[in-house]
Amino acid sequence: MDPATPFAFATVPLARFLSWSVPANVKARLLQGEILHGPSDGDYSGLEASFHRWAYDLYFPGHLGQHAAELEIQGLLVRLSLGDWSEAVPEHGKSSVNMQRAARMALFIKENSGSPVRATDVAAAIHLHPNRAASIFSEVFGIGINAYLRQHRVAHAQRLLLTTDLPTAVVSARAGFQSLSSFHETFSAVCHMSPGTWRRQHLGMERKFKLRQ
Repeated sequence: MDPATPFAFATVPLARFLSWSVPANVKARLLQGEILHGPSDGDYSGLEASFHRWAYDLYFPGHLGQHAAELEIQGLLVRLSLGDWSEAVPEHGKSSVNMQRAARMALFIKENSGSPVRATDVAAAIHLHPNRAASIFSEVFGIGINAYLRQHRVAHAQRLLLTTDLPTAVVSARAGFQSLSSFHETFSAVCHMSPGTWRRQHLGMERKFKLRQ
């Protein structure tokens, strides 16, 4: 790479990435640590400006600009998937087998987070002892299975709160929480406010953004 080539990166929360409309095989290969190279004949002339715009839009969570930025990033990822893949050198001794196991666990959580799935169910899905599964998941993704389950369910609840008029109790159940009290406790711990307050605040931000348009 030319030293003068601009470099930028975007960090996407795992739960958010798995919720995107990206082909399942692309998600699986990225989770397994493979590197995606865009087509050599692609037009990347406007990519630097796009990153600047995305940085601005993503700085203000909850408004339509954030949603537009996420859709554009998803579109870029799909276009890049038309290119080539290469294997990454394992970091800190992470084996390709463990990367694949962790990817399978993450995809299982994505597909089943709306049901009362537990860490033991995630381990059973890949035929591993719960302690071994937990160790692999934490080693690869830097977060425990239970913590990731909570993040994924909260992210799903946020989408429902922002895009539907469903009562909080229904949102709680659809996001996979076992009780309304557990939902409120977990949501407040992650978002530092109650689900109702979060919904009012972010819907208010979206309305203000629309008025400025």
